[in-house]
Amino acid sequence: MNISANKNLEAIVIIDTDVGYDDTMVIAMLLAAKIPIIGITIVHGVAHVEQGANNVLRLLERTGHVNIPISIGADQPLNCNHAFETDWRNKQGKRILSIRTIESQ
Repeated sequence: MNISANKNLEAIVIIDTDVGYDDTMVIAMLLAAKIPIIGITIVHGVAHVEQGANNVLRLLERTGHVNIPISIGADQPLNCNHAFETDWRNKQGKRILSIRTIESQ
């Protein structure tokens, strides 16, 4: 099916993310495109879940989308060890957390 051929289709999105750079950018692009996001789940991965949740909440606040609910999943892998070293993950999370809006520059 060619989605672009059917103008009556409306995208509704639930995001399941480990809040890496790529995921953060996709969330920002979906918000900018006014794609309805009905929820965001945050799981263990690139960012620790607590840091990831803080990053998502900050992004939603800065873009005026505080009404989108988030849910935090497991804070560790279910079947293996951490895929990324803690020091590396902390640095990545802090970089994402420093997202600034045009108004704040």
